[in-house]
Amino acid sequence: MRKKLYWGLGILIIMIGLISAFVFLPRELSLIDYYAQVPFEKNKLREQFIQDQPYSEAALAARIFLARYDTSDSEELEALKVALKYHPNSPALLVKLAYKTCMDFPDESVAYATKALRLLPNSSENSLLYQTSGGGIYTPLEDAHDSLGIAYQYLGDYESALFHLKEAQRLFKPTNDAFGDKLRSRSYVSNIAGIESGNPRHKPRERQSNNK
Repeated sequence: MRKKLYWGLGILIIMIGLISAFVFLPRELSLIDYYAQVPFEKNKLREQFIQDQPYSEAALAARIFLARYDTSDSEELEALKVALKYHPNSPALLVKLAYKTCMDFPDESVAYATKALRLLPNSSENSLLYQTSGGGIYTPLEDAHDSLGIAYQYLGDYESALFHLKEAQRLFKPTNDAFGDKLRSRSYVSNIAGIESGNPRHKPRERQSNNK
């Protein structure tokens, strides 16, 4: 009787072990899971993802975070461009690049954001929510239109700028970040009003040549 009991317990323990191993096997985290699960201070873990799974969504999220970690604006931009070599079709990364370049390199910004808009409808990244350095919580779709609205103003194409700003405003949804929401809402209103009144907030300006 005892032997049967021990055999039964042994088999049960083995089965539990096998099930646990299957359920808790390390797996590639999605971009959304990564943002939700990995504490900000775990940069060594982020670097490990980049080394072990360089083309994974977890590595992408790690690169995006580390690009902002203790870096200047120019260093962040360069780090994001390096990340693009590994993740050329990531809408979230393209949108971040569009945001970082919309004022100083508006042509680049338009290219990044336009590609992101083309990819977003079929991407799981469309459901991301993230905070920009300018304040406010965005979805990639709203952020792409917002960056295009700014970039096109610097290019002097106010008709396109107005279209994209109105699209961004239409996509705007209040979040639990009341202060950021207010900044976003005011930005859309002032940019749209400026263009419609003939006094846009952002105008073409001479930019230093990269060949200098």
